This record gives sequence, C-alpha cells and structure tokens, in this order.
Amino acid sequence: MSAPLIWILAPFGVATVLWLLQRKTLLVAWVGLILCVGLAVLAAAVPIGERIPGVELRIEPELIVLGRRLLVENTDRPLLVFFYAIGAFWIGGSRAS
Repeated sequence: MSAPLIWILAPFGVATVLWLLQRKTLLVAWVGLILCVGLAVLAAAVPIGERIPGVELRIEPELIVLGRRLLVENTDRPLLVFFYAIGAFWIGGSRAS
C-alpha cells in the first residue's frame, strides 16, 4: 500500500461520495470526522517506508501516476497529523454550530 493512496487519493474519493450524500448532514459529518481522526492516528502511529515489527505491513512512500511521482515521506508525518487533526476539529465544530 502506498502513502499517497492512503492520505491523498482515498480522502478525495470519500469526499466525492460524501458530496453526493450532502442532504444527510449527520451521516456526512460523522463519516468525515471518523475519517479525519483515523487518518491522523494512522499518520501518528505508522512509519512510512519502514517495516513495522510484528506486522507484515509496509507503507510505501511513493505512487507513480502517469509518469509522475507522488511522494509522502516519513518526515511529512507530523504535518499529516496536524492537517487531519485540524480537519477533525473543524468537522466536529461544524456539527456543534
């Protein structure tokens, strides 16, 4: 599995589906909140490009699309945690307001 697929393309796909379901505001808010929290926790817990001891899982740092490289390195993890945590607070706060 590649890091750009997890943290760039998968949220884009989920956002497209949620956009189609925009009349169901409670469902959209909960799915968005759970997705943001899950991606923030995943970015904080799982190293990119390294083997995880005891688990047969490795997240590759690059994805090649049409000859171009999408690259998310291990040094980008704090930024991913920050962006997805801010997204979770934003979506959670939108339900409160």
